[in-house]
Amino acid sequence: MLNEYTRNFKKRASAMEDDFDPSVRGKQATMVYKNFPDLPAVLKRAEVVIRALQNTDTVILEEEWIHGPVFRQYPVHNGVSPDALWKLNAAFPEVQGYNENCVYPEDVYEEINYWKGRNIKIKNKIKDNYSWIYKYNIANLTNGFIVGHTLPDHKILLDNGIDKLVSQLAHNIKRENDPDKKNEWTAIKRLLEALADYCNRYSVALKNKAEETEDITIKNRLLNGAQNMAHIKRHAPENFLQALQLLYLSHLMDQLDSRGDACSFGRLDQYLYPYMKNDIESGFLTKDEAMDIVCHFVIKNWKPQSSCNMTIGGLKSDGTDGTNELSYMLLEAMALTEATVDMSVRIHKNTPAEFLSSVAKVVRKGFGRPDLFNDDIMILALTNKGVSIEDARDYAPLGCVEVMIPGRTNFRTMGLGLKPLKVLELVLNKGICMVTGDKLFDDIPEGFDSFESLMKVYHKKIQYVIDCALAVSEEDERIEPLFLPRPWLTLLTHGGVEKGVDITAGLPKYNAVAKPMGSVADITNSLYAIKKLVYEDKKLGLSEFIDILKNNWENQEALRQYVINKLPRFGQDNPEVDSITKSETAFFASCLASRTPYYGDNYWPMLFSMDYNNSKGNNNIGASPCGRKYDDPITSGTLQPSALGERGTITQLLNSACAIDFTDFPGGVSNVLEFDPSLFDGEEGLERLTTVIRGFFKKGGAELGLNFLNEETLRDAMDNPSKYGHLMVRLFGLSARFVTLSKEVQESVIARIRSSSKKASM
Repeated sequence: MLNEYTRNFKKRASAMEDDFDPSVRGKQATMVYKNFPDLPAVLKRAEVVIRALQNTDTVILEEEWIHGPVFRQYPVHNGVSPDALWKLNAAFPEVQGYNENCVYPEDVYEEINYWKGRNIKIKNKIKDNYSWIYKYNIANLTNGFIVGHTLPDHKILLDNGIDKLVSQLAHNIKRENDPDKKNEWTAIKRLLEALADYCNRYSVALKNKAEETEDITIKNRLLNGAQNMAHIKRHAPENFLQALQLLYLSHLMDQLDSRGDACSFGRLDQYLYPYMKNDIESGFLTKDEAMDIVCHFVIKNWKPQSSCNMTIGGLKSDGTDGTNELSYMLLEAMALTEATVDMSVRIHKNTPAEFLSSVAKVVRKGFGRPDLFNDDIMILALTNKGVSIEDARDYAPLGCVEVMIPGRTNFRTMGLGLKPLKVLELVLNKGICMVTGDKLFDDIPEGFDSFESLMKVYHKKIQYVIDCALAVSEEDERIEPLFLPRPWLTLLTHGGVEKGVDITAGLPKYNAVAKPMGSVADITNSLYAIKKLVYEDKKLGLSEFIDILKNNWENQEALRQYVINKLPRFGQDNPEVDSITKSETAFFASCLASRTPYYGDNYWPMLFSMDYNNSKGNNNIGASPCGRKYDDPITSGTLQPSALGERGTITQLLNSACAIDFTDFPGGVSNVLEFDPSLFDGEEGLERLTTVIRGFFKKGGAELGLNFLNEETLRDAMDNPSKYGHLMVRLFGLSARFVTLSKEVQESVIARIRSSSKKASM
């Protein structure tokens, strides 16, 4: 049970009392870019963060153990919390640019107005040649930038402390003649000095606040905070609370440097546990006090859109199990506080049964978290791409489900987002978009005398689209360090202090770039429907089927229902269907294997999709052979079964997923499913859930994210949002507060829940 002070802190955090004012950073960014146009890019980026810190109030919630402002209400993705979209633009105008769709407060508008027609991005001229890729929704993104999704190694700062790093940087600057290296090191040094000043300012503010309070518990807590800030402004942390405080401030700096969203903590139970263990063994902290501090850390990192990933469990670099007392405490803290954070749990064949049971208990609460990752598959996938076994064992998810390695990768994820369904549409329709009538390809044959000949052309176009998109991505990689270097992230990357090369410019040990494919169910079901109806059963000719699609299934409802309800589909554990899933995902991975990113290394295939809101007028994809009409959304999530028709049982769903060779996908997998909570009630239900998890991973599954919700609850939340302020749901990988979603997104979540209830058995 939470004590009174922690309950009060939770109430104040829930009311967003410590939320970062988005206009502070935005105004400083505008001022820097207006007044210092000739300052080298890396120094300019540092100057923005420094001035943002200098102008940020020292927000103090009396009850809290860990201090600092919070990016609570910054939207992570467009369309999820549309009313808050202006905050991201107002805080990072030089990156986001001016958005005509945002409604800005008057005082913010005055600053943001400067960015109309301006941004700092150097134009990617190659992108103009391939604008059709995103114009026609063949892919979501093609960029190769570090788009706010970061996974720094905070241990670099915790192990060294500010003074030691500043001294090393000063030495480097003094002996170096290369101006680029000097600028990089100077930027990092100035950021560290600014953080030290901020700690000092906080220390003074906490002392002053302590003098104003009569509550002895609060007074001592504030004085403790002041002492901790005074220590970490120079030295490496010596205890658990100091480590958490410096970690949080490092995280704040990453958010100010990157873009505020999806800045991840990595394997914090591994690098923080020695501090906690020492404090408890020395008598400096009791276990109850340590637990209270952990609860505060979880509350501190709660936000309406959860995308700052923290990872627990899994193998250590030497191959032994890394589960420790802090792993359990972080799980328990999320359950006790009901503050949903973006937590991921790594599980392997020797994960203790007790720990897996604890994980299942939290999953069953319906937070949509924690996410579950299979070490035995992910580590193999990484080593297959040339990652050392020691580094592979240290992987962590960042953002939603993207897999990278803390401080040793560059975190270029999310580019591409291939929509194979749109490519199939173009191949079927002689290269013509069914929505606009525009012709994109001139080399599509009039017809296909076999399914194999159709697939040959379809695969050729998939490879062509990917090659075009990667050309754009590689140019993005080349130009990014010229306008958007990341000095703080460079500090927290191995070799940054030693080499003076920015993370965006090829510094990391592994310069992998992850590229996702989405909507596996839709392309699988569509290809199978064509194969079965046209080439095997010969129910209709291919040209006849294409005409039906061009007319959006008009007057063909009987055939459409046959496709949806009579043909086997992805998620029903049908060998013929699953063989298509296996071959198409393997083909996507092979397309990336033939190319290398700008800085060398490898592309890391992903199975991931953000298609949570692709309804009519938004998805630009015509009617599909799987029974989908133009005004139906494409399947939400990457391995979600289609909401059209009956989905399989839980076992069938997971078996279909396991048709995929997940060792082909080191960049990560999104497998978010809805389970009926009644199947997992009580002790028997808990055992059933752990069996499902173990069985799926033993069979080769890579990742599992679960929603335990029902339509009745969600409908009530729509009608009575004040009753459900903390109700969180998983979307594609992101967790978000249900009541803040647009109505269209809420309905898409409910459609998934309704589909899951059609066949709820094991």
